[in-house]
Amino acid sequence: MAEKYSAQNSHKRNIETFKYILIAAFLILLIVGIGIGVFFKVTEIVVVGATEYSAQEIIEISGIEEGDSLYLIKTSEAARKICEELPLIKEAKIIRTIPNKVSIVVTENTAVAYMKVDNVYWTIDSSGKILKKLSMPPANLIIINGVTPISPKVGEKMSLGDAGSTAFAYLVDLLSAMESEGVVDKVSEIDMTDVSNVKFKYMDRFTVNFGRGDNCKEKLKLIIKSAEELGETEIGDINIISDNEARFVPSQTE
Repeated sequence: MAEKYSAQNSHKRNIETFKYILIAAFLILLIVGIGIGVFFKVTEIVVVGATEYSAQEIIEISGIEEGDSLYLIKTSEAARKICEELPLIKEAKIIRTIPNKVSIVVTENTAVAYMKVDNVYWTIDSSGKILKKLSMPPANLIIINGVTPISPKVGEKMSLGDAGSTAFAYLVDLLSAMESEGVVDKVSEIDMTDVSNVKFKYMDRFTVNFGRGDNCKEKLKLIIKSAEELGETEIGDINIISDNEARFVPSQTE
């Protein structure tokens, strides 16, 4: 009988102990929550990496304000808003620094090419996203000929319609390869008129007959290697024969 009574008391003590633990945990969380809300208030917001937009514009779109709780800021949502509403921004990161600082670090899109439509010039990045609408042709960018975007709009991907889907895929693959290989500044023009033989001007001395716009990176490396092996005065065509072979045909001189 005594053993039974002792077991019951022990059980009650365990329950009481568990209750105290829960209450203590709740109070700790409450205190921490109050501390975060009261003591970690945002008093400084800085923007890093922006040249196309003002810091104030980026801060306003982020939705972050002075006085917000540092740890209750929805960083992912703020970064998404910035990238969606400001087309020239490629990536945004929200960094919190104790006790009261928020840094908005942005990476801007880089224009690599442009297209002309009815005396208006639209710049694009290597993914085909339209970045700017201009009244004058931009300097030092690749001009894209042979295709016309449909209803271009800043901040959206360029559309060439269903009939131009292959041309668009080839174009962005080629632009991405040129960007990754660091030769965008050596290309002045891309001609997409014939998707079975994409052409472009390279180093102002070579007309490249690229063939289809697939396996771009491998074929582009062939072009780069061929141009490096040729003399500085050589002018002519570099033809892609296969994914593993490029052939130089010099220009005919009189």
